[in-house]
Amino acid sequence: MNEINHIKAHLLGLLVGGGKVDKDTFVIDLPFNKWGMNPIRMNIIATDILTKICQNFNNSYSFNVTYEIGNNKWLIKPIDRADISPLIKDLELLSLPTAGFLLSNVDLTIAKAHLSGISIESFLSGIFDARASLTPSHRRFNDNAPVVSIEIPGSTKNFKFIVQLCSWLTDLGSITDQILYNHPNQHSGSDPKL
Repeated sequence: MNEINHIKAHLLGLLVGGGKVDKDTFVIDLPFNKWGMNPIRMNIIATDILTKICQNFNNSYSFNVTYEIGNNKWLIKPIDRADISPLIKDLELLSLPTAGFLLSNVDLTIAKAHLSGISIESFLSGIFDARASLTPSHRRFNDNAPVVSIEIPGSTKNFKFIVQLCSWLTDLGSITDQILYNHPNQHSGSDPKL
């Protein structure tokens, strides 16, 4: 298999965490909600996208990305009819979905077997950048015991991904405390599909 370096691994993780692929384009939805609408944070996020993420896409896949803000979301998408076929090949290399909302069909088996070292951390970091939350309401006991909430929409109906992700994190030494899946809870008080 070809080597997927840590930079590509992070981009693929971002795509798995929030990406939707449609024909010859994609969009990565970062649901930052109110947190991402803070003017100070907006500047930091925009700078990160326009420098680091754009540069990484350009260096790794030879196309640029831009962003849009709307409905408490940040959307990352390619510019100017980009050729995303090398990106699709890397998704295929890891047996990751290449069409639709990736979280709905993702299976981590091959990615877990193929990635190693810092590429594992980068891939998971990409997923977390799109799906994790560290808001103060997630503190358990005190600030020295943070809880990371990884928010996977129940609408994906992909519980296998949740189990695989928890298993992978356990293998890496991080214990899953609880799984709240597809039922109303503090994160989606009235809609289990969120």
